[in-house]
Amino acid sequence: EFTCSEMESLMNEVIPVHAMERFEHDIFTVTTAIGMQQEMQVMVFHTKDYRTLRVTAPYSEELAKLLKRIKKLAFPKKDARLFAFRFRQPVAHADDGWGIYNIEREFQRQGALISGWRMADINRLFTFSPTYPQRVAVPNFAS
Repeated sequence: EFTCSEMESLMNEVIPVHAMERFEHDIFTVTTAIGMQQEMQVMVFHTKDYRTLRVTAPYSEELAKLLKRIKKLAFPKKDARLFAFRFRQPVAHADDGWGIYNIEREFQRQGALISGWRMADINRLFTFSPTYPQRVAVPNFAS
């Protein structure tokens, strides 16, 4: 049994389209208490964080169009329509890709270097790790 506030929170459930794992939709006919036939539709949203939201509502063309749009946004057929591609920020072009990323500037932007961290040249010649950058952030107490 749900209290009013629990029911309100369920009705205001937010599922970002990028969090959807799969989506099911079906239309069926029910007989009402007074003997009338009514088309209903059930929508089941499964998310990547294992939530499931099941919604049943009377069939309407508007809702069918909305569901089609949700499906198109959540599961685009072309990669170019994925959120990451549609809202991609421009990146500065550089002939040498190593000049794009400045680790010190990035850690300063995050505020990490003023809160107990410092930059170390431990990998200056890539002998510590061939896949790590030349300079790495380490805790102040590290030697």
